[in-house]
Amino acid sequence: MENYNLPININDVLSTYMISNEIKYENENTVIRKFQISSQENTVVYFEGITSPSAFEKMIDGLDAIEIASLKEKLLKTAFKNRTKQYNFSQLICNLLENNISESDFENEVEAHPDFYAISLPEKPIKISDLDVLTSLIAELKEDKLLDDDISVDEVSELFEVNLDDVTTRIAQLKLIE
Repeated sequence: MENYNLPININDVLSTYMISNEIKYENENTVIRKFQISSQENTVVYFEGITSPSAFEKMIDGLDAIEIASLKEKLLKTAFKNRTKQYNFSQLICNLLENNISESDFENEVEAHPDFYAISLPEKPIKISDLDVLTSLIAELKEDKLLDDDISVDEVSELFEVNLDDVTTRIAQLKLIE
């Protein structure tokens, strides 16, 4: 194996990458240090530390639990926001049907305030890891009678503002929605 010495200009490295180093966690038995290297295109995080195997597993499990709780909170907030939009839209339709507003007033209102009435779905399908959290949340909401047992894939997609393309088969297999 040959060694090659490449000339490196430290100013080029420092102007291209931002490196940060901080102690993330420390107690009498554990020290975890986080290194973050960032460039314009990418950020890489590197951890090193000393701890017992059981303490390490507890930290990783804790991080997973925090991520899951955070995603569930985001999904619930989105569902609440979208139910409000659905309610607003149904109220507007009722006003139209009761002749309280004209068709042009209806159209003008929807066009003028799309954030108040319209739900948009992301182009990218939901990540499989997020889908697991979503399906468990749907099961919890059904158990608490906060969602209908016969909720459709389209209704879930609209309510939680997720693109379920290519994953509807998986949801059907889990028999959480029809």
